[in-house]
Amino acid sequence: MHRISGAAGALTAVAAISTLTAADSGARTGTETGAEHNARSCSALTAEIVPLPGAAAGATFTDLVVVNHGKNTCTLPGQPRLQYLDAKHRPIAVAFSPDQSVPPHRLPPGGSAAMAVGYGTDGNPPCDATIAYVRVTPPGTDVPYGGATHCADDTTYEGNWVTGSYAAPH
Repeated sequence: MHRISGAAGALTAVAAISTLTAADSGARTGTETGAEHNARSCSALTAEIVPLPGAAAGATFTDLVVVNHGKNTCTLPGQPRLQYLDAKHRPIAVAFSPDQSVPPHRLPPGGSAAMAVGYGTDGNPPCDATIAYVRVTPPGTDVPYGGATHCADDTTYEGNWVTGSYAAPH
């Protein structure tokens, strides 16, 4: 895993990502479908949510970092689905309009990629839940999150993937 450095007390959450797609090497078992083969081939991905210092006009920012520890190139979706969840893993509605023009991102063996994720709130009631997890899809892995308060008109933003060695800014 890449070393992550940042502000003292920063939450760094790690979760195994097991079913992103992989480049098809053709080595399948007798009854395995292409999708099953791709999921098995990318079982060595990890994801981290890394809080970033500072905030701007009601927005907080994190980095979503994915590392490919496997032997196959994996294809990450242009913008993975992020579902915010409460402490009981129940979905919390947060507005998000994905940018369909963001292309998928190929991640070679040993490679890492990061994406900025913004969470914006106006702080106006009703403020009805505390965000405890983020579900990253694919595959549906719940990653612990720093506990932001959710209000009715909150929104989220995802940037584009950036490839390279990752170190959180300070």
